[in-house]
Amino acid sequence: MRASCSSEGEQLLYSWTLNGDSLMDGNSSIDLNEGTDGNITCSVKNHVSHGQKTINVKSCPAPIGSVEVSIICSSSGVMRASCSSEGDQLLYNWTLNGDSLTDGNSSIDLNEGTDGNITCSVKNHVSHGQKTINVKPCPGPTTTSVTSTVNCVDVVQREKAAPIGSVIVSIICSSSGVMRASCSSEGDQLLYNWTLNGDSLMDGNSSVDLNEGTDGNITCSVKNHVSHGQKTINVKSCPGEFFIHKCPRIC
Repeated sequence: MRASCSSEGEQLLYSWTLNGDSLMDGNSSIDLNEGTDGNITCSVKNHVSHGQKTINVKSCPAPIGSVEVSIICSSSGVMRASCSSEGDQLLYNWTLNGDSLTDGNSSIDLNEGTDGNITCSVKNHVSHGQKTINVKPCPGPTTTSVTSTVNCVDVVQREKAAPIGSVIVSIICSSSGVMRASCSSEGDQLLYNWTLNGDSLMDGNSSVDLNEGTDGNITCSVKNHVSHGQKTINVKSCPGEFFIHKCPRIC
């Protein structure tokens, strides 16, 4: 940074201060560090009169570095141009094939069909630079081909399977008090499912053994590839073992 001072008159003497501190005297200009910040005063005098001027100075911005331009195409085909450079207080300007685009931003969105030369110009108070690249239209959105496959054997089996008939549930208590629930229905390739008071029991079998004290609503659901059905009945705990009292010949 260089500060210069000028004035009319003869036999001029110059003196400088920065934030009230004296600097080198005698010259009409003075070199300062690039980070200098504050109030600088130039005082001028001769044998007849004197005068001075104070201005505020800020540190010089860093000069422009190399300018880089990149193009990004989104998955939907939208194009974005981005510009970057080193330096302070950067100002950006864009042109496409020599025509001005929006100024001020380091990135700009372009139409997906943009084709030609795009230029990013960068400047600050110290220097300027620019970069030109050639852009081509972005490819369109990616289309994913979805192929469905059908298992012909499975289709044939579904067509052959007979639908579910009426569902019948029966309860058998053995002489020892053990309870067995059995489920039956017409149809092919039947799958069974049991619930007791809404809670799932073992699946897959047409019959299920229950505790002798089981009490509540038991449901058997039956399904195949064609249809489904179910039956709910109320069960009570089985009575205990039967005791047979033998009488003597004369009772």
